[in-house]
Amino acid sequence: MRSEFETAVANGQVTITGYHGDAQDVHIPDQINGLPVTAIGEEAFAEMPLTSVTIPNSVTNIGYGAFANTRLTSVTIPNSVTNIGDSTFDDDVEIIRVDDGSKKSLSMSPVLTV
Repeated sequence: MRSEFETAVANGQVTITGYHGDAQDVHIPDQINGLPVTAIGEEAFAEMPLTSVTIPNSVTNIGYGAFANTRLTSVTIPNSVTNIGDSTFDDDVEIIRVDDGSKKSLSMSPVLTV
């Protein structure tokens, strides 16, 4: 069975490089094939009809345009994420929840600083 995620592996860590699933509400796994998912690559989910994404605590980096031109209205970003690339969400996201236990809602403009 083919995975819904395209990946690249380097130094024992997984980067999600693409998505071919049908789900509009996506939960990115914290491991794939026993290796930690630590990054979401450039434009990995771009142009996909997504409505929500939950990113696991294992992810530290979200690449340029990773969620560009989607239908996202909700993204759960853990405190582990220390780098979010330019144009990651464009203007699509209405709500960003930073998952630190307090579930803060933030207004989204084109740039998010964590």
